[in-house]
Amino acid sequence: MIFWRIFVLVAVLVGGAFGGYAAYQKIAGKPKVSTPPQMVAVRRGNVSSTVSTTGNVAMPTQAKLSFGAGSTVVEVDVKEGDQVKKGQTLAKLDTSVLELAVKTAELKLRTAQINVQKLQAPPTDADVTKAQAAVESAKAALVNAQNNLDKAQQPPDPSAVADAQAAIRQATSGVTDAQVAIKQATTALETARRQRDITANSDAVNKTPLDRQNEYNFYEVKYGEALQKFSAGQIDQATLDLAYANMVGANDRLQTAKLNAVDTMAQADNNVAKAEDSLRKANDGVPKAEDALRKANDNLATLQKGPDPADIQTKQAQVTSAQAGLTNARLALTQLLKGADPNDIEIAKNNLTSAQQDLANAKDQLAGAVLVAPFDGVVASVGANVGDRVTSSTVIVQLVNPENVQIKAMVAEVDVAQTKVGQDANITLDALPAARLRGKVAVISPLAVRQQGVVSYSLTIDVQKDPAVALLEGMTATATVTVESRQNVLLVSSRAVRSQGNARTVQVMVNGKSETRQVQVGLSDGQSTEITQGLQEGDEVVIPAAGTTQTQQQGGPIRIPGGGGFMPGM
Repeated sequence: MIFWRIFVLVAVLVGGAFGGYAAYQKIAGKPKVSTPPQMVAVRRGNVSSTVSTTGNVAMPTQAKLSFGAGSTVVEVDVKEGDQVKKGQTLAKLDTSVLELAVKTAELKLRTAQINVQKLQAPPTDADVTKAQAAVESAKAALVNAQNNLDKAQQPPDPSAVADAQAAIRQATSGVTDAQVAIKQATTALETARRQRDITANSDAVNKTPLDRQNEYNFYEVKYGEALQKFSAGQIDQATLDLAYANMVGANDRLQTAKLNAVDTMAQADNNVAKAEDSLRKANDGVPKAEDALRKANDNLATLQKGPDPADIQTKQAQVTSAQAGLTNARLALTQLLKGADPNDIEIAKNNLTSAQQDLANAKDQLAGAVLVAPFDGVVASVGANVGDRVTSSTVIVQLVNPENVQIKAMVAEVDVAQTKVGQDANITLDALPAARLRGKVAVISPLAVRQQGVVSYSLTIDVQKDPAVALLEGMTATATVTVESRQNVLLVSSRAVRSQGNARTVQVMVNGKSETRQVQVGLSDGQSTEITQGLQEGDEVVIPAAGTTQTQQQGGPIRIPGGGGFMPGM
């Protein structure tokens, strides 16, 4: 309304200026233009009021896609510019660590479930028996610890001292016996070694096997000669058999001699080995006997010294620990019979919930190791290669849907009240002047944007995509929004409408004469104006010629700058 008042005021001022100029022309005696006016019939048609704005092409359906976890990229299936479908695999991660995380989370969940079940379940007879046994065991441990403390605090017992002294004498004798055993074992080893040397040089080991070998060699030669003679027919079969029997008998005696020699030496070697083992054991016995003597002396010294403060302190600590163990065992039995503490159950349930969430997160991260397209679109960029180590925040693929296009623009404060969601818009592009697109107003921001004192509002227009028009994000676009339109209404040329005060008039030809008629106007698109009252279809109105002077156009028409319409009733 303020806009119209300002507009009318400007029109009045302009009209006054024109009027003064016309008076001047009249006084100056300027001649009138003789061009005849144009007459046009009132017609029916359509008229619209529009708001124009300039903005940029936007593609709101975009996604910067990342994996659900950090790992190594093992597969990249797309490249920049690829067309992809919703659900299509774009890239994959190495899942070995993620799979292990799932298994670990499953084990933790199972443990948490078991803990809750144990706390909520009533105690079994076996559990009660075990807890009672723990109490009895703790009692016995306390008694034993107390006895040890009592012993440590008592003065030495004369009989214990006497026993310790006897143990020293016995240990001393043991050391002496061990040393004697070494000497005896050494002598036995020397004897065994000498006997082995004698055996090694004996006839049974050396001469007898050699004699038997020579005997066998003799009879072997004789058998060879007999075999040749037998083949030549010089001896009979019996003589040949006798030669063979002599050779076999000599071989048997040879083998027996060899076995006897081996057995004799083996027995001698065995005697040496036994003697060496006896000496080794005797040598081992001396440190053991000496250690026993040292322990016996230490024991006597301890008894004669009396109670050891450090030992008493240790035993006292053991008694204290045993008392605490008994207290804990009794408390555990009482708690078992009473049932679990509600706080413990609540903590266990919280741990279970946490374990469930950890497992869900681990599974989500494993599922996120396969990157899939969330919608149909075009790959705008690829941010990783096979082998790259990435994190959960690394953008792997940027995806955009070029089919979902909007125009982001600003609408002036004076136009925002007329602009409504759902209104149609015609769109042109600076980069594609031949393209014509259509759209609808989708969003009008309720928040103002102030720049250098000028108030405007953000406007979003959904564009009806034309496959023949290749749109790119950021292109400059002009949108003409139809804020109001009317169909099949009476229209006249806006040049025919004049303003006289608050009234609107037109010149109508009636019976060849021009008469002034007051009218009510509606919308105007700057070229045509809607007549809501005062004219009928077919009436002829006068449109002043373009060359008419201001004197002739006194009280001329008012036009709406920028395509705005007249307000009805003004």
